[in-house]
Amino acid sequence: MTGPIHQSIWLLLLTLVVNTAAGSEPAELGEKLLNALGGEAAWKDVRAVHNTAVNHHPQARLPYIQEYWYFTGAPKHVVKINNHDMNRMRAYTEDGGWSMLRGEVNPFSAKRHTNELMSWRRSLYRKIFLLANRSPDLRLAMGSDGSLEFYDNELFIGWMKINENGSPTRHGGTESRDIYTDFEELAQFGNIFWPMGGKDESGWRFEMLSIEALDEEPDISTEPPIKP
Repeated sequence: MTGPIHQSIWLLLLTLVVNTAAGSEPAELGEKLLNALGGEAAWKDVRAVHNTAVNHHPQARLPYIQEYWYFTGAPKHVVKINNHDMNRMRAYTEDGGWSMLRGEVNPFSAKRHTNELMSWRRSLYRKIFLLANRSPDLRLAMGSDGSLEFYDNELFIGWMKINENGSPTRHGGTESRDIYTDFEELAQFGNIFWPMGGKDESGWRFEMLSIEALDEEPDISTEPPIKP
């Protein structure tokens, strides 16, 4: 049978096969990424991530140690920065935030708070947490440049380049491919794997000292140590 009806059925089946293959590609790439970083078991029950890194910034005279807490359940974030030149800290929750430099505390403006909340949603930790939990809010798609795109409740939250082993090589939180972080190869930290370091397009770079994926929220306050 080679009539028009048979040809139409064949074209329909071919279209379904092609579309199914194309639709599964982002999911397969997401699975490779998750497995490369330690797998579902390592990330599914994570309540917070705590890391320390040496940072080198083109506008800073000296390198500095940055300690960082990221919470997965709801927007909550604490950062401490220390070196010989400065002591800096900032924190926020869904209700507001503040920053402190050399003992002076300033509350976030409405715009700054909105930007920080968006940064929390775009975090690489958030992406891995949603992947590990098979979240129905997460949608993956392939970018035209071969990157994996992430959508949280249909809000674009970033893209990632991933190599053949599943390791992330470049990550961006906005649609612009000109704003990114390039990652070095993975290293093992306890039961997870994470890039040993990286750099961005501005010349800032970091070297990871430690990272923990915690299954309980740490007792770290989001209140400023000095009253504003």
